[in-house]
This record gives sequence, C-alpha cells and structure tokens, in this order.
Amino acid sequence: MRLVNHFVGAICFALICVCACQRQEKGGSGPIREQASAVSTNLSETPESIVNNIRKVKDLPPKDGEPQDDPYAVAVMRLGPKAGSLLVDKITDGTVTDCYIYPTKLAVGDVAIALLHAIYRSDWPSPDGSIKVPAVYNDNRDYFEFVGKPANRARLQAAWRGWLLRNADTLREPAK
Repeated sequence: MRLVNHFVGAICFALICVCACQRQEKGGSGPIREQASAVSTNLSETPESIVNNIRKVKDLPPKDGEPQDDPYAVAVMRLGPKAGSLLVDKITDGTVTDCYIYPTKLAVGDVAIALLHAIYRSDWPSPDGSIKVPAVYNDNRDYFEFVGKPANRARLQAAWRGWLLRNADTLREPAK
C-alpha cells in the first residue's frame, strides 16, 4: 500500500508537471523567456511581492527538471530558498489561477507546492513523503480531491513548514 501511495504521488506530480498549465500562447518560448527576464529582474520588487504574483502563473514546466518559462514562476525560482516560507504561507490559498490541469484550474496553493517541489527537489506533495495522496482514481484527480479538503491543505502546509524549520541550516543559499 505504501508503494502504491508513493507511485500515485509520483504520478500526480508528473501529471501536474507534464500537463501543467496549458500554454495560453502559441508561438514558442522566445517571447515568454524575454518576458520572464523582464519580470524577474525588477530590482524594486521584494520577495513578498514576487511570491504574491504566483496567482498570475499560467504555465509550469511541462516535465520535471525542464526549464521554467512562465515569467512569474521564473521570478520565484530565482529567489530559491528565500521563497520557501513565503510559498508555504500560500499552500492554503484556494484562489483559482489560470493554470489548468485536467480536470480543473490550479489554486494558488497548488502552484506554491509545485514551486516548492521545484526549488527543493523534494517528495510530492509533502517534502519528506510523510503525507500521501490516497489512490482512488490513480490519476491527478486523486490529488485534487485530496487538496479539495481544507484540512488536507493545512496538513501539507504544516508538513512543509516543519520541514523547512528542521532543515533551515542546510537550506540556506551559499555565500557569494
């Protein structure tokens, strides 16, 4: 059963990354990459304002480990671990974004979890694998049903917050 839960979690993450947020534009990544650069190099933005913009994310990497093209997600990724606790605060945010994965649009909290996973290369959906998504459909609907319950979002938030606190010493950005 534990293996099945891990497998379903991996499938859910893969589906979120592979199917993530159907591109709103056709025409390649050139303009998106240029726009990403413009958004993420605005020196007047604080980490808080950059993370608050995750509600504007429309595109997540199509596959785990591939480069990020969405300008708002790129800006968060460039923050690295500085974004961690700010993203954790967003996990319980159920505000719907324009980021679509069958059968629904992602909530801000889903985007936050995806970005946390990308920054820390952690287990899915909780960083230490302590929370498993129950397998009912054996596809991404399992994840959406799971996070559709506010108590489960709160559990994920607590797991991420605790993990960041326990690993604070090892998660700092290297000195430049």
